[in-house]
Amino acid sequence: MKKMKRFVAAFAATTVLMSCVPSMAWADSTTKTYNAINAQNTQFNKYLIMDENADVPIITFNYVITPLASKIDATATTLAVLPGITKTVGSVVYPKIDAVSFTADDSKSDTTEAGIGFIGYKQVVKPVVVDFSNIEFTEPGVYRYYIYEVDSDTSGISYDVKKGTTALEQKAKVSNGTDSHYYRTLDVYVEDDNNTGAENYSLRVTDYILYDGYITGGPSSDSTNQSADSAIDTTDTIVADPANGKEPAGAVKSDKYINYYDTKNLTIGKRVTGNQGSRDKYFKFTVDITGLTAGTLLGVDISGAEATVTDPSVTQTYIGRSNLKQIISGNEVDLQTGNKLIAQNDGTVKYVCYLKNNQYITINGLPTNSAAKYSITEDKEDYTESYYGDITGNGKTDLTTFLSNGTVSTGMGDAKTAEITEVNVKESAEGLESNDIEYAFLNEKNGVIPTGIIMSVAPAVIVGIGVLAAIFALVLGGKKKELDEE
Repeated sequence: MKKMKRFVAAFAATTVLMSCVPSMAWADSTTKTYNAINAQNTQFNKYLIMDENADVPIITFNYVITPLASKIDATATTLAVLPGITKTVGSVVYPKIDAVSFTADDSKSDTTEAGIGFIGYKQVVKPVVVDFSNIEFTEPGVYRYYIYEVDSDTSGISYDVKKGTTALEQKAKVSNGTDSHYYRTLDVYVEDDNNTGAENYSLRVTDYILYDGYITGGPSSDSTNQSADSAIDTTDTIVADPANGKEPAGAVKSDKYINYYDTKNLTIGKRVTGNQGSRDKYFKFTVDITGLTAGTLLGVDISGAEATVTDPSVTQTYIGRSNLKQIISGNEVDLQTGNKLIAQNDGTVKYVCYLKNNQYITINGLPTNSAAKYSITEDKEDYTESYYGDITGNGKTDLTTFLSNGTVSTGMGDAKTAEITEVNVKESAEGLESNDIEYAFLNEKNGVIPTGIIMSVAPAVIVGIGVLAAIFALVLGGKKKELDEE
């Protein structure tokens, strides 16, 4: 009896197990999964704005990209947002953003593309590639990453700027709860390709959307015109999807970073006064600049002076000297093409020029940072020196007026050694610009002419009178003798 019961139990168990086999086989034959889709690279634009007279700085910008820390749940009106997929290959974590570098050889263009559009400014634009190599998506969804620009440079760079109503404005950093950075938010849209007839479901990457700042909300779940782009290719720029009104609340779409390289132009002018002051005498000026990045170029504008000292002078000391040479290791070296000074490996520039009355020379593109400093030394010889510093507000109008015997309201004695710091950024009729640095060196030489008889000529006058008297006496004496003889 016991054996019979054991057999029945075993048979029943076997029957149940066998009955499950068709069911398991059916499940295996009907379950479909998504084929993984490879992500494609995308890119945004990097604009570097500078004064039109400034050379492109030697500078590198670095970026950090990290995934959303944890999923943002869907709401009644918004989609869920998933942490971006990452993958480590060797020591490299993907996606990654390589540094973008600018050099003095880069070509400048007008600033209309960057949305600045001010007269007097130029731009250099370069693509910044977001490298999604080795990244695969296996489910549809919105995947989020955060990007920020590393603000480690101090050579006069203003990070993440925009055109304000009256000036160029720097945006505020945004906090992620731990750190503050100049953030962008990148959403990657992965969608079901509706390929139900295939063995497995297909996916497609439809959009890469970049937003300004650090976005924490989800995009609209309204599917109307949500995303209509075809699969993105390897050179596609950030696109303007989802359609307006579908982005996360308060989000503003972006495709760029704009940075501003702030520089000053340093002008030195010469004015001579006094009744003994020579208007055609040349004076030697030495300009020392320190704290630059090696290789930085500074343009020299000699339109207000001469390339070579050739005119006659009271002293011939500087005849034949050039205003187009830089002092390097104690030697005079011709300026580079375009009359450019070049910062040496120690970040210094030494320049010597020669000016006479009503002449001036300008050095363009000195960066406004705490490290860069300038000093100006004049060989005033036997003249009395005064100087006016930073006397103009816009262009060289006030300076040239003063050099041609005008007046200025600024007091004398401003320091001739100073940091090249930003003074005031303002919008003028010509466009947005920073006040430049201008010095007018006033040299005076007077001599007091004594009144009365000049003793050095008195003896000659007395001798002359005596000679005339003697001649007069001889003439009279001769005439009297003639009368007596008659």
